Amino acid sequence: MDKKTEKQSLVSIIVPTYNAEQYLDECVSSLLDQTYSNIEIILINDGSSDRTEAKCMEWAARSNKVIYHKQANRGPAASRNKGFSLSKGKTVMFVDADDRLDPAAIKTLVDYKTTYQADLVCFDMYLFDDKGAVARNSAVANPFPGLVVASADEYREAVLNQQIGHFSVLHLFSRTVLERMMEEGGIYREDLTLYEDVNFIHRLPEYIQKVVFCPNAFYGYRQNSASLTKRNNLEAAASGYKSVCSIDEIEVPDYQQVRKNELELNLLFYLFSVFDEHQDIASQQLSKDISNKILDISKRNSPNGLSRLNRLRCTLVKMRLYGSLSALLRKIRS
Repeated sequence: MDKKTEKQSLVSIIVPTYNAEQYLDECVSSLLDQTYSNIEIILINDGSSDRTEAKCMEWAARSNKVIYHKQANRGPAASRNKGFSLSKGKTVMFVDADDRLDPAAIKTLVDYKTTYQADLVCFDMYLFDDKGAVARNSAVANPFPGLVVASADEYREAVLNQQIGHFSVLHLFSRTVLERMMEEGGIYREDLTLYEDVNFIHRLPEYIQKVVFCPNAFYGYRQNSASLTKRNNLEAAASGYKSVCSIDEIEVPDYQQVRKNELELNLLFYLFSVFDEHQDIASQQLSKDISNKILDISKRNSPNGLSRLNRLRCTLVKMRLYGSLSALLRKIRS
């Protein structure tokens, strides 16, 4: 270990991998190319059926910074929790196996964290696919926050304003934050396979005091048509519904409640695009549950409290038309 590395505290980067052979080399290369030297990369193979295991073992043999762990398929939440339990760094990041990180990312983020003595650093992203860059606003509606130092409440504001989105990968954490979450039931809820980040992000303000926003778009988020959230998947939709119900129970200040309800509605409406409500009895029951939750949330707000779009959507749900229209749009798009 050189003198430069000795002065740097260890940063743990946890990478859940599931059937990621196509993209894993690009991801791990981007992590090993960091200008910050003292890192450990923990690859969690979550029961892959392709050559992901071989790729992981190749990287572990090639670099002593790479640690490999294999487990039966349990989902991304369990993989991240396991990765954290194996990690040793005072600072922790999560990176998805089909994404990439710019070379200066960790060095810059650690400098921000150290300078401001922050619990976490939140940073921006850019979207890309196999053809090149795509628009950021397809994932996050509004510009990144202009604040540098923020409180837990201001962080929640940025989430509700859809400035940073529900992406735990856009954070560099102090280990103590995640340890406290782990002690109180886990960092990620392992029963969630869709919107697990949503639950995590909305719980996070309870465990932090100072946040730093770094405006650099360091994280390359791949638009992957094969991702779980883009499949017609009843299990994923049920998980998404459960996650929205869990954040609905989290209390926020009164002035943030309407925007929280708007966000919950947007997430619930999206679920109709994930599964076919007419497929079987379980799908029909889930459609009823989602519809009832939408109507329950809409009743809490004054007629003009919600956006025009969500008022229209809620009316269609009340008329029992929204699910059928979503199915029709899916057919047209396909």
